Amino acid sequence: MLHDHDRNLKYYQGIRAAVGRVKARGEKVIVLDIGTGTGLLSMMALTAGADFCFAVEVFKPMAEAAQSIVKKNGFSEKIKIINKHSTDVTVGPGQTHTQLHEY
Repeated sequence: MLHDHDRNLKYYQGIRAAVGRVKARGEKVIVLDIGTGTGLLSMMALTAGADFCFAVEVFKPMAEAAQSIVKKNGFSEKIKIINKHSTDVTVGPGQTHTQLHEY
């Protein structure tokens, strides 16, 4: 994925459009990136104007790599890497697993 310029451009265009629509409504943009890998799409979301991103990655070595990449790119304050399976993460009221709203 990292070297697929055309696909990354399309992802970025879609992310930018989605973030723009939410911002246009005057709402805060919180992103949930499931299977974040390197964190590329999370960083794209923040570059596009998102306010915060939760990036879920189950594979521990990849989550650690994402943490390092996010930090080296200056996004560690706005991207939280969560090393869990996505089905172990709960979003919204009545959360019982990972408390996503603790940013």
